[in-house]
Amino acid sequence: MKHRFLYIMALLLMAALGANATDYYVVGTMNNWTPSSQYKMELNTGAAIPEYQLGVYLPAGAELKVVGVDGENKTWFPDGTENYGESNPKIYGGLYTIYFRPGYGGPEDWFNGCIYVVEGATSFNLTEVTPGKEWSLSQPDFNVELEVEYYPRATLTTTPAATTGDIFENTTTALITAGASEEGTIYYAVSTSNATAPTDGWSTDVPTAEGRSAATYYIWYKVVGDDTHSNSVPQYIAVTIAAIPTYAVTIDDGNVDAANWEADPTEQKAGEKVKLTYKGKKKIKSITIEAAE
Repeated sequence: MKHRFLYIMALLLMAALGANATDYYVVGTMNNWTPSSQYKMELNTGAAIPEYQLGVYLPAGAELKVVGVDGENKTWFPDGTENYGESNPKIYGGLYTIYFRPGYGGPEDWFNGCIYVVEGATSFNLTEVTPGKEWSLSQPDFNVELEVEYYPRATLTTTPAATTGDIFENTTTALITAGASEEGTIYYAVSTSNATAPTDGWSTDVPTAEGRSAATYYIWYKVVGDDTHSNSVPQYIAVTIAAIPTYAVTIDDGNVDAANWEADPTEQKAGEKVKLTYKGKKKIKSITIEAAE
């Protein structure tokens, strides 16, 4: 009578709140007793009374129960946060189907009349089984098909572009303008090859010409996706760093004594200090600097 009374009360509550007011999640030792989308139960439309189910991979010895979430309110099944769900049969690790009736209307072999666990499942989710690139499962006695869903690749809101104007070697000039993304973080790497993307040297800093000699470089960039996006495919921009121009200082004295003049260094770069030395005997009246023709 107790279960029947609770079941009637649950139906009245569901009618008052609406059929979709509460979402039900399996929680347990396999997910730190925390509701998550991977363990959300689906309504079993074929059941005679309100019933939910979930096909899931459970590790050996897993303890579980169900929590109903309605906004910020949580209701634990069975009642309270103690009395972890005893499983029937014992969980050895593998695929299981979990049935749940919020109205406690299950038969006697259901745990507290609300939870029932059976071996085997027609579908399940491996998302939270093992992080990384490898997963494992206990093969059931039927063929299985894995339906894989990937996160979309992160995209750029602003694409990096080559810096306009001359870029001279060993300067702090940025090689490109920075990109932007709302779906991850942009990383850059510099290479002398455009055949394959670098495997190391990636940084969020926009690369400059500092410490680089004159040559053509390939500035690779990619978006490292956030929690809901995969990394973008690396792409590159070709940028040429030019050698700093060199100039010459010549002496025009009307062929009087030019051979006795020397400049150090003999080839000069803009802004570089040049030492002029006169080794002749004549008295210098003036020196005028003019652009050479």
